[in-house]
Amino acid sequence: MALFFLAPWVGEYLNGNTSISELVALPVLGLLYGGGAVVIREVARRAGRGWPTIVMLGAAYGVIESGVVDTSMFNQMFQTYDFSLMTVESLGVSVYWFPYFVFIHAVWSITVPIVLIEAFVPQRRTTPWLSNVGLCVAASLYLTGALFIGWIMRTEEGLSITPAEFAGASLLAIALIVAAFAAGRSPRKIDRPAPAPIVVGIAAFVWSSVRNIVAITVMWYRDEATVGAWTGWAAEIALVIVGGVVLARTARRAGWADAHRLAVAGGLLLMYAWGAFAVAQFVDRTSAVDLIGHGVFALIAVTLLIAAASRTREIQERR
Repeated sequence: MALFFLAPWVGEYLNGNTSISELVALPVLGLLYGGGAVVIREVARRAGRGWPTIVMLGAAYGVIESGVVDTSMFNQMFQTYDFSLMTVESLGVSVYWFPYFVFIHAVWSITVPIVLIEAFVPQRRTTPWLSNVGLCVAASLYLTGALFIGWIMRTEEGLSITPAEFAGASLLAIALIVAAFAAGRSPRKIDRPAPAPIVVGIAAFVWSSVRNIVAITVMWYRDEATVGAWTGWAAEIALVIVGGVVLARTARRAGWADAHRLAVAGGLLLMYAWGAFAVAQFVDRTSAVDLIGHGVFALIAVTLLIAAASRTREIQERR
């Protein structure tokens, strides 16, 4: 249940996209985000898979949400947002926003909430949490949320996609799911000590903040020269690739443990906390209520992270 509500809170509220005044929508968003996070974690852990599988399943989730459910991937004017930057007309897809949507959902909407909740129950971190019936219920909740939100987008927002766009997004999601389970189970360890968790956390925060600043800069100047947009896009993609490779190699070092995983998630979570104030400008949520809400959410994020770190340290001391 904690994961069910944490996933939409991180994915929609902490990042500044949804105002605290709309907190009543959290259970509805939980059907989609929370149901998806619970199913992804359960399936991956039942299969004995680790974080590469969870991240790639999260990417598949991102493709389904933005490509099939809310269709923001194919509708450049989505609600009040302009997603037309660097659109390839023949495909109807923005080559800037497409990887952006997939990346943030894979990392922040799915993986970060899973890491945080698992930190509170380290003894059950890699074990299933649900019975077969529970898994079916979670999958049903996810499907209900996807159908309901998709229906709203099509009837009230007037958004739509072509059969070819639907097929393309579906095939890409399937390919990511297949790749998620084709990934190796146990990568070879590197015989070098892992850095201290605090170093890992700071690095994750700095890296994600730099990537976010690049993304925000491109958003602010999206009406400027195309060359600038492509340069920003290339810089952001390079940061994601380099960051992923460095993290994958560092996680294979000796001594990498629960505290390191939490440090990575914590750094990413705190970036979302400050990034909300910048995103608020982009989505025009800058009223006093909105800004106070961003501050409250940031404090909740810090409190949650401190509690998770305390729990991790407590378990480590027992060992």
